[in-house]
Amino acid sequence: MWIQLHADATSRILGRNSRLGIILVMAWVALASAGGCRKSDPRSTTSPPDTDPKRPAARRIVSMAPNSAELLCAIGACDRLVGVSSYCTFPPELTTLPKIGGLTDPDVETLLTLKPDLVILRGQGGSVRRLCENQDIAIYDDQVETLGDIYRTTQDLGRLVGHPRQAEALIERIRAGLASVADSVAGREPVTVLPVIIRDRSGLTNLMSCGKNTFLTELIEIAGGRNIFGDMSTDYPNISLEEVIGRQPEVIIEFLPGDALDEQESAELIGHWDAFDSIPAVRSGRIHIVHEPFVTVPSDRVVQSAALLRDLIHPGGASRGR
Repeated sequence: MWIQLHADATSRILGRNSRLGIILVMAWVALASAGGCRKSDPRSTTSPPDTDPKRPAARRIVSMAPNSAELLCAIGACDRLVGVSSYCTFPPELTTLPKIGGLTDPDVETLLTLKPDLVILRGQGGSVRRLCENQDIAIYDDQVETLGDIYRTTQDLGRLVGHPRQAEALIERIRAGLASVADSVAGREPVTVLPVIIRDRSGLTNLMSCGKNTFLTELIEIAGGRNIFGDMSTDYPNISLEEVIGRQPEVIIEFLPGDALDEQESAELIGHWDAFDSIPAVRSGRIHIVHEPFVTVPSDRVVQSAALLRDLIHPGGASRGR
């Protein structure tokens, strides 16, 4: 996500932050959209193209957004995808589709040969937008940041492919799954959590966390935690070690989606915290590295993410309910 450490994780979690995109792509904070191209924007005041009753359902879709690709498959429309970004790796069916690169290196020539009638973007994607403008290809702007955005995007995608009932059913399954996780820790005292989205591998510098308007903060709360930076209005704020020490987290969770670290490499990363035993999480040894790639993808797999976070925040079993 965010400094060149995880350009791959970056496209998965932060499509919208142009500033982090400059640091090398991984944030979803300031999505600037180019004008002139037909688009469906879940946060726009204009009507998306799918609201036109005469508009046929999209049949040939290219998705540059991993989360939207997953949602399409979850509502039974995987067969509508004819191409995906290099970061779309789940479900397995997507691995056999033509790859269109990423937002920073899109293969517009390949995209054009696929003859899409809809392109899903996450982030600015200037060259892809220009192609759409020139070829009159519809765009859907994926702007997911919160759980509410996931639900809205699922509804939009359902309408675009003619699967509105399947989309509503998926939303209900997500809501029920998250409610089940929340119920499992009901009555427990919230545990203060530091989520680390990115930092230098050599030490505790260039730290980035997540603020209040993000699905990761919502998942931490559902899992029985309290993000120590959950009061910040910036979606993915840069934070200092001094701020971390001052806020005294009881659990530290570092997100390294998809990274295959061996035991020694993981121990080295965790060991960077050893000098700061004034932090409760360091004293108790409650520092976790999360490798599972789905945790930073805002799709229907947020239920799995919430359960994983719950097990880290409240180990040893769930409560018996309210």
